[in-house]
Amino acid sequence: RPIWCRRTASLYAISAWREHSRPGIDKDPGTGMRAAFFPGLRWMMTRKLWLGLDPVWPSVYWDDWMREEAQRKGRDSLRPEISRTTTFGEEGATAEAATYDLYWKKMIKNTKNVDWSSYPVENLEKDSFDRMFVERLESALHVDSVKSLKSYDGKTLLLTYSTQEEFGEIALKLGLFTEWNRFPRGAYRGVVEFWSGNNKVMLAPGSIESTIIDIKKRLKQLN
Repeated sequence: RPIWCRRTASLYAISAWREHSRPGIDKDPGTGMRAAFFPGLRWMMTRKLWLGLDPVWPSVYWDDWMREEAQRKGRDSLRPEISRTTTFGEEGATAEAATYDLYWKKMIKNTKNVDWSSYPVENLEKDSFDRMFVERLESALHVDSVKSLKSYDGKTLLLTYSTQEEFGEIALKLGLFTEWNRFPRGAYRGVVEFWSGNNKVMLAPGSIESTIIDIKKRLKQLN
């Protein structure tokens, strides 16, 4: 059954959009992910959620409004690894021309057929996703710079940032979108996952160890 029909308390949107989809950064069209950042493009929500938001829906800048915690309430969005849509172009977009040229113009869109009916959607439910998320973080090799990513092949790597400014510097070097709205675009628990060569990279806040502890504590309480 669709994930919406199974457990929706921790979700508030499903989107076809992935901000970081550029050549070499995203590879697997058959992978879904959770993200704390509301995408704002090609998305849908449940009727129940819409009926609660409709009376107070703003006339402008509703995407930023949806990213406020008052609306998000700790819920996540679902997104594909490779975007299944793109923007309609520079004209009419809210982003500045320089931003469009640097990011949106270079976006890739999935062109391969994916049989989502056979996809293990249970892996996207919060508890299952968190378990696998922690496993990826704990198994990752810690690297200390963008340059060192090229020293590995076929590994899961962990690269950390300490501040918003440092995240922006690293993201710019890697071709990731640098926008920050309480956390990075496309991030889950502050972590942005992407590919660099044959390596899966997890760009995470320096406080990620405490996040791992919090997740493990919550999951343990479920047993």
